[in-house]
Amino acid sequence: MKKTTIIAETTSRVDKILAAQCPDLTRQKAQRAIEEGLVKINGVTTIKSNKTANEGAKITITISPEKESTLQPQDIPLDIIHEDKDYLIINKQAGLVVHPSPGHPDQTLVNAILYYLKGNKLSHEKDLIRPGIVHRLDQDTSGILVIAKNDKAHLHLAKQMEARTTEKKYTVLVKGIIDHKGIIEAPIGRNPIRRQDMSVNKEGKDAITEFSPLKVFANKNCTLLEITMRTGRTHQIRVHLASIGYPVIGDTKYGDKKTNQSFELLGLQRQFLHASQITFVNTKNKKVCYKAPLTKELDEMLTTLSSS
Repeated sequence: MKKTTIIAETTSRVDKILAAQCPDLTRQKAQRAIEEGLVKINGVTTIKSNKTANEGAKITITISPEKESTLQPQDIPLDIIHEDKDYLIINKQAGLVVHPSPGHPDQTLVNAILYYLKGNKLSHEKDLIRPGIVHRLDQDTSGILVIAKNDKAHLHLAKQMEARTTEKKYTVLVKGIIDHKGIIEAPIGRNPIRRQDMSVNKEGKDAITEFSPLKVFANKNCTLLEITMRTGRTHQIRVHLASIGYPVIGDTKYGDKKTNQSFELLGLQRQFLHASQITFVNTKNKKVCYKAPLTKELDEMLTTLSSS
């Protein structure tokens, strides 16, 4: 692990200060380090990226030095929805990790994209192990993902996501009956006890999830929802829905074990969570919308529920 200490040159958010004063550190990496409890301000650990550090404050960050990228192209099937000179729109399959990480050094979406593009470059934005990745989906979540082919396109979309002007919709099956629209506004952060998990807690970042019922399956005590993400926190949909008593079916981390087991008997082998649509403005200043149909497994599950 590498420890770096800086003196804040201005009064600002601690993540912004770190990104500005540490040449090899992106703001996203700084935020991850903060969330993992690896940043101290004047000797006190902070887990909030929006924490203000005053000019002259002593900020210490402890991170693993980034290894030189050893990404290799790998022949992994891709479901491509759209491609142009700036973006590649993918319908990601469940089970596929988006980018290399501890425990998943290869066989990721990034490896697959490198193979598909046959050596053509992707955006980097100073992150060697996640070329092209502007946003992510959990390993067990299927659906639409936008890959940036160059840094200009990457920055163009990233700014929209930061400003919350993009719109992302998901299709999700939850335990329980929901017959009304609603909005969940609750901050999400690292679970103070299980640091690999997320939870609703006052020390977290603001998070907003809108939901609307598509179909109720009263005989199986479950509801198909359309979710609109207004923020993009880690595990946001899963944590928010579980927090109000309607966990995602098939979710092994935040879901209901007994419900998951009953749906396994019906043939569901993953969490029922699918990124169905994304809307944003492309580099030509044109508003575009792309949709990803449900995977065969999820579609068949709905057929089973409708006929039972």
